[in-house]
Amino acid sequence: MATSAQSAGGKVMAVRQREEALARYNAAPKFCIHCGTKIQVPEGGRVHDIRSKKFCDASCAASHNNLGAPRARRDTALCRRCGGAFARGRIRGGRAGKAKFCPDCRFDKLSLPPATTKAEVFRVSRSWQSARSTIQRIARKTYLRQGSPRACRVCGYSTHFEVCHVRPVASFPMEATLAEINAPSNLVALCPTHHWEFDHGIESQVVAGAGLEPAT
Repeated sequence: MATSAQSAGGKVMAVRQREEALARYNAAPKFCIHCGTKIQVPEGGRVHDIRSKKFCDASCAASHNNLGAPRARRDTALCRRCGGAFARGRIRGGRAGKAKFCPDCRFDKLSLPPATTKAEVFRVSRSWQSARSTIQRIARKTYLRQGSPRACRVCGYSTHFEVCHVRPVASFPMEATLAEINAPSNLVALCPTHHWEFDHGIESQVVAGAGLEPAT
């Protein structure tokens, strides 16, 4: 019983001391040197720790500490497709951005005319993968526009299908046009499994199941 009484008395004393410390702090509080807001004592936090703080939060600390930092300037370049000037990112540490095309040309690839050649697509793209992805996205857009079945031609799976080329894009010469590469007869919808089989040499079974003749 004596121990319990001592513990209760200690808790009461701790609460009283904290209230007194908070009262002293509120009488002469600390203010954020960036925004001027009063720095609050968090629930359960020690008043002594707040006395050494200069900012109310990490955001104010970052903003204040970056006030004297030199601002990064923007580098300008000429778009490789349209020739127009555009800002291509900030220069930091002496290194400029790597963008080669203006925003309009970069995001308008799905509107490339059908007469655009494979070589032109690769020329305006940042990398081989980017060019290949552009052709693939245009192929899907073309396939959906023509009202073709939105399901795997082999198994009928419709939850997720991919539009693939019967004749691989890599087999077309660089002077081939998008109209040739993405011709309706060269596009087929396949589920991920049959698409993988098609791309990994199990072509005869997939093509037979889809009722297609591989293009030459």
